[in-house]
Amino acid sequence: MSGVRLAACAKPTKRALLSYLVTPLFAKPDHPDYFTHTTFARIHEMVWVLNEMGYTVDVIDYRDTSFRPKRRYDLFIGHKAVNFTTIASDLADDTVRIFFASESYWRHNNAREAERLAAFEKRHGVRLAPERRVVVDEDAALAAADGVIGMGNACTAETYAGFSPVIMLDGFSPADNTRQSGEKAPDRDFLFFSGSGAVHKGLDLLLDVFMRSEDHHLWICWEPEPAFLDVYAAELERRPNIHLMGRVRVRSEEFYSIIARCGFVILPSCSEGQSQALVECMNQGVVPVFSEACGLDGDCGIPLSDCSFATIEQTVRQLADMPPERYGGLSDKVRGLCRTRFTAAAFGERFATAVRDIVTRTGNSRRRP
Repeated sequence: MSGVRLAACAKPTKRALLSYLVTPLFAKPDHPDYFTHTTFARIHEMVWVLNEMGYTVDVIDYRDTSFRPKRRYDLFIGHKAVNFTTIASDLADDTVRIFFASESYWRHNNAREAERLAAFEKRHGVRLAPERRVVVDEDAALAAADGVIGMGNACTAETYAGFSPVIMLDGFSPADNTRQSGEKAPDRDFLFFSGSGAVHKGLDLLLDVFMRSEDHHLWICWEPEPAFLDVYAAELERRPNIHLMGRVRVRSEEFYSIIARCGFVILPSCSEGQSQALVECMNQGVVPVFSEACGLDGDCGIPLSDCSFATIEQTVRQLADMPPERYGGLSDKVRGLCRTRFTAAAFGERFATAVRDIVTRTGNSRRRP
C-alpha cells in the first residue's frame, strides 16, 4: 500500500495479523487526512516496525466479524474485542496473541463515565446518554491474550490490574515546525481540543468554571452533542469569553490561528488511554493541563490534583497569572518532549520492545513442562 514505508530488513520470514484499521494505510503523510487522527500515523508505524522485525503483515478492520484466518500466523495483534476472541480461537496454538488497547480498561472506563453523567444529571436535572461507553465485553479477549500493549502510563496500566503482562506506551505526534519555537501565545487563552463525549471529557466542568468569569477565554475545538449544548445554550449566548469553534482540522490554517492564541490546552477527562490530542498540542508548544486519567506523566505539563470546580478554577487563575519567563520555559519543555520522547521513532522502539517481550514470555511459558 502506497502510504506505508518500506522496511529495510531482509525478506520477512514470519507473518503477523493486525486487526485495527485499514483506511489509514491508504493515506500518505503529505495528505491532510493523515492528521485527521493520530491513529493514522500510529498504524503506519506499527506496520513498518513489524516489517522491520521480520513479519509480513496482513491488516483487517477490527470491526470485521466475518474474517476467518486462512493462513498460519506467528503473531496476532487485535484492537478492541469486537472480533478478537473469534479470530484468536481459529489461530494455531503457538500463535502469540496480543490485545492492543487505546483506552483504559473497559469496565473502568464505563464506571467513570457513569459517575460523570450522574453528577451532571444531579447538577442540571438532565440525563444524557453515554457517548464513550464500551458496549462489547472485553474480558474474554483480554483473558485470551498473551499480553496487553496499550497507550498510556502507569495510571492507565493500573486499570488493567489482574491481566499480565500489561505494557503501556507513549504515543507520538508527527514533527511539525509550522509554529516555530519561541512563538508564545500573548493572550495565553485556554483550549479544549478533544473528541466526542463532552461530559466524559469534562467540558461541562470547564464551562461551569469559565462562565463564572469573563477574564479568561476558552476556545472549544469540537462539536459537542446537541443535548449537551441545550443545557448551556442561554448562558453561552451571553458569554463573549467562550468560543465554540466546532470541528477543526488538525494543522489547518484555522487550527494554527487558534493555537496561536492559546497558551494552555485543558482536559479534565475521567478516562483515557493517553490523550493524543494533548500530545498534538504539546508539539505546538501549548502547555497541557490534565487530569490523572489522561495517561500523561506529571512532567508533561500541569497535572490537576482532582477535577473539582475549585481545583480547576484555581489552576486557571494561577496559570493565567504565570510570569512570561516561566510560561516560556514550560512551553519549550513540552515542545522538546515531542522532539525526543513523543516521536514516531521512540514509539516504534517501545512498540518493538513490547512485542518482543510478550513473544519471548509466551514462548518461555509454553516450553515449561
